[in-house]
Amino acid sequence: MDLYVVAADIEQVKRIWPSIKHRYINHSEYRKINFTGVKCAWSGLSPKKTKILLCGEYWRNPSLETDNFKRVLEKAAGVFIE
Repeated sequence: MDLYVVAADIEQVKRIWPSIKHRYINHSEYRKINFTGVKCAWSGLSPKKTKILLCGEYWRNPSLETDNFKRVLEKAAGVFIE
């Protein structure tokens, strides 16, 4: 299972992650944790093997408007909002 941490940009992800990672980092289910800023290739991901953490001002991230992201979000194994 992969975890994608999404915020407005990568700098925001890096600022927020240290204060919330304890809720996610201890979960051995995550094979990989990805920080996503403005550019992220959502195509090719397996939604059933993906969890998404939306944090900060994630709604300002333009990649969220793409059809690929909407598909992954709709079918993701889990979606969390911090």
